[in-house]
This record gives sequence, C-alpha cells and structure tokens, in this order.
Amino acid sequence: MRGKVDVAEVDCEAHGALCRSQGITGYPMLFYYGANGGSKTEYTGGRKLEQLKAFAEKVSGP
Repeated sequence: MRGKVDVAEVDCEAHGALCRSQGITGYPMLFYYGANGGSKTEYTGGRKLEQLKAFAEKVSGP
C-alpha cells in the first residue's frame, strides 16, 4: 500500500468549517477520496488493520 494511499486526519475543533463542509457528524469518521477529486466513500467497517487494508485495496483499484 505504500505510495498508493495517503492517510490524513483533521482536528474538527480547529477546522470546523472544513468538517461541516464534508458532512462530519461524529468522531471518528473515515473517508476515502478518489484521485484527482474523485468520489468520496465513507468507511463504516471494522477498525482492525486487515479490515482497513482490505477496504483501501478495494477502493483504490489495481
């Protein structure tokens, strides 16, 4: 997965406008944003590494 998916976090207390614009309704919320402004997909699965990795591989394509 190195070089294929970037991971970032946002402090919604410090950046409330950004979080509101993205529809953040609770914490933690995880989203995948497609390349070049592509689609936004919310992740609702488990929080274990293998589950997160499987989701990232599925949505990021070959």
